[in-house]
Amino acid sequence: MSDYETKRSNLYSIERLKDRLVNAQLADPATKHRTRRAVSEIGKRVSMIRGLLRDRKSEVDCAVEAAKAFQDDLNRLSKFCEKTEKAIQLVENATIFTPSGTDLDYVRSQETETDQLARALQTRWNDACSKEPSPDARLKIVSFTVCMPNSPFLLCKKVFWNIENQ
Repeated sequence: MSDYETKRSNLYSIERLKDRLVNAQLADPATKHRTRRAVSEIGKRVSMIRGLLRDRKSEVDCAVEAAKAFQDDLNRLSKFCEKTEKAIQLVENATIFTPSGTDLDYVRSQETETDQLARALQTRWNDACSKEPSPDARLKIVSFTVCMPNSPFLLCKKVFWNIENQ
């Protein structure tokens, strides 16, 4: 995100330099036209990057929510397993007294719900593992050089941006 802000501030700097060059009347009309076109192209790319960034953020937000829900369900299943294990150990280790069995009754009453939860977690895990590559793996780097020829000073800048494959 900070990289995006840096690129955006660089675009504004280039636009200011373009305006100074155009207003200085030091360049021929063809140079002014090329300069305007180059800055306009950079502006379009920044707009495209902004859209991709917004899409990427929504993808990440959805993934975070899915991960939180998965973790909550996994914790619920883990707590149930711990409680079941304690109930079984209590029955197995009882030598002096006979356990009441209420803990085992709880385990039996929750068995169907817990089995469904475990199957749902397994399905979600398998789906997550078989999905397409992460958005980062789908990204590629595009670079271009912006030069303003015939200006009183040579202004060239190499720009790198990640854009999603179309």
